[in-house]
Amino acid sequence: MSKKIVIALLFFFTITEISFAKELQTINQASFSSGIAFDNKYKKQNLYSFGEYVNSNKTSLGYNFNLAKINSQWHNTDRYALFSPELFGRYKFYNQGKSSLILHNAIKMPNIYNEQKKLGLMPNKKQYDYEIRLIQLYNFHDKLVGNIVKNLSPYFFRTELAYRKKFNNPFDEINFVAIGDYKVNDKIQIMLQDNIIYNIQRNNTKHNNLFNTYGNFQINKQANNFATASIIYNYNQENALQLAYKKRIAGNNPFYDKYSIIFGIWQLF
Repeated sequence: MSKKIVIALLFFFTITEISFAKELQTINQASFSSGIAFDNKYKKQNLYSFGEYVNSNKTSLGYNFNLAKINSQWHNTDRYALFSPELFGRYKFYNQGKSSLILHNAIKMPNIYNEQKKLGLMPNKKQYDYEIRLIQLYNFHDKLVGNIVKNLSPYFFRTELAYRKKFNNPFDEINFVAIGDYKVNDKIQIMLQDNIIYNIQRNNTKHNNLFNTYGNFQINKQANNFATASIIYNYNQENALQLAYKKRIAGNNPFYDKYSIIFGIWQLF
């Protein structure tokens, strides 16, 4: 093969890679939540931000974080927090027909917050987390945000399986996620989501009635389960508006809200 052909092929693949819809896809949500932590009711106002930069048809880089104001009945205490700041990378390693698989790796930085241990609304230790996640897509034509905002599919499904290692914390997490979306018309979509989170301990010799033991692992018997129903309005090809209701239907972990009302905007830049 001549040098000119090699150079031409390299140029072709480079241009193809560069021209592939390099864009920033974002979700910004405001939510109003309520729950009970250590026998004290609380209310929380939360701002959630997610961004994914699509730099090729196989890879992307992104971030997400939360800003919150939390009011607890315990001494009528107000607290502010920047929590769960994460950086992640994704790689699509399989694509066949309507199905594809993505490997997701993420690192969570330590939380920054006005700490009050008794408030019990976030981990008391400022810790790093590492997460590996397998994402399965069906009938997708873009990333999640792009698929929603551009309203590309009459329907799609997405499932996720994740293991989160929590350093300086006795519990790790196993997370199952299922998402389904149905296009009602050119402007309206209905999206349903279910999250199931199991706490897991390793090498713990103490018996705990709340956990099932499997070899060197203990997994809690009652998972925390959250269901979310969303109505999405496609304003145009770059912006979509979301109204959602999230409800915890099982579990008693005080770090998770009992219910939330969510207002969101999904955008392409």
